[in-house]
Amino acid sequence: MPLAEGNRWTLANAEGVEMQLTAQKVERIGPHLRVRLNVSAPFLQTTLIVRSYDGKGLWLEGTGSGENWNRYPEPAPFLPEAEVGVSNDWDGGSSTLLSSDATVAAWDAEYTGVRLYEVRFGEESPLHWFLKPGLGFVQFGLGAGAFTLRWATLNDLEPEVQSDAALACPLVGIEPNPIRDFSAPSRKATLESTVDLGTRFNMISVAWGEVEPKPGQYALEEIEEYVNWAEEFGLSASLTIKTLDTTGASLPPDLARRAWNDSEVIERFRALLAAVSEKLSDRIRWINLGNEVDVPLASNPEALAQFKEFYLAGKQKLGELRPELPVGLVFTYDSYRTNTAVFRALEDGVDHVAFTYYGVNPARAAGAPVHRHISNLPFDFADMLDAAAGRPLIFTELGRASSEQVGSSPREQAEFYGAVLDSIRTSGGRVAAASFSFYSDMPPLTAFLLSTVYGPQDAKTFMRWFGSLGVVDRKSAAKPAWEAYRSAATAMADGEGCR
Repeated sequence: MPLAEGNRWTLANAEGVEMQLTAQKVERIGPHLRVRLNVSAPFLQTTLIVRSYDGKGLWLEGTGSGENWNRYPEPAPFLPEAEVGVSNDWDGGSSTLLSSDATVAAWDAEYTGVRLYEVRFGEESPLHWFLKPGLGFVQFGLGAGAFTLRWATLNDLEPEVQSDAALACPLVGIEPNPIRDFSAPSRKATLESTVDLGTRFNMISVAWGEVEPKPGQYALEEIEEYVNWAEEFGLSASLTIKTLDTTGASLPPDLARRAWNDSEVIERFRALLAAVSEKLSDRIRWINLGNEVDVPLASNPEALAQFKEFYLAGKQKLGELRPELPVGLVFTYDSYRTNTAVFRALEDGVDHVAFTYYGVNPARAAGAPVHRHISNLPFDFADMLDAAAGRPLIFTELGRASSEQVGSSPREQAEFYGAVLDSIRTSGGRVAAASFSFYSDMPPLTAFLLSTVYGPQDAKTFMRWFGSLGVVDRKSAAKPAWEAYRSAATAMADGEGCR
């Protein structure tokens, strides 16, 4: 299937009414391609996001336009290479190759050896697509109303530019949560044990409501601890102040009912930033003023506008206090993947782009795996690199559960770690730092409490998910993912294999 940038197929029916398909934004992702295929016809205006694995067939990733996309949890076998008569089903549709040797009489030529597909979406009438290998779309529909190829513009695919030049390695780390004892000495010892095995980055995260328990009174001991440890162990770190978090605002209690752009909220935040700034050192390389902000803001445009004003006021204050410190926000890819509106509204104010990434399927059916298939990872990473648009890309949380009860396994978790670390090492220097979650599995009570907040509709599943994110289990036994992290992190700490 020829999928070079600008390729266009113009089809027309017997009355001369035209239908155009145009290949736009062609991305090379390893040996695969991803293309936005614009479809323009009197009866249909849409864009299809399609993948071609090793140049064979088309798989539908989603449809839509602008900021909102209907993206499938897993790519649908839209026009795949398949055996004649075999139906390839997905949630909400199916595709069947009816013939691999059809004949199409088009406007100025007859094409043989054409592949005829019948595609169904839900209860709608089937659609019929005719593809000629090496040429592309030659007919849409059947009978007198069919659209057949009038002309095609085909370009050569741009050659892939590869560089074997060695680059500085991204900084990697893993959240050093101890197995049992959560005292400061235990947390420090856990962090030190990971430093010995390649950790060079630490992600520090605090909630505004916790570090300012009373107006103007600050509890910044945790920040001081981690900054001191970063100094002692030679680590770089990021600091996230969770003003807004996945499940909502994290404001001091007396400000909880005020709008984000309320003058007192802004002044109190500026005062907090002044106090925090005094505790920082040059080991803090990046600061974020909100965590996974796209989740709570996606359905509230008014709050989004107010939060942007609040964020920019905080950024301005940090610019006065620490002009060398890049300021940004943390987004979650699992939300960004289907709705980029919040990101687009805020991205012009961030110096770097930060994401959390777990590859979960938020629209999964009951009993379905929590995570999307690992084969999606290179395509997801391409989305996030594209979002960064040349700015440093930071991952504040990367993780995958190991529990078979949520549709995963220790082997799959290790594959995730290996694939992520390989993507980071070969990102061409565009990924600056990444922190994995977590070193150890959470205690059952902690996993339960988190599940009631993040997944109350399916608390048992989320408890198992949270409780198996570690690379070391509750009995101190290392999972396969720990070796995947250790080997890659050690090599990266030594500056090996990054390009």
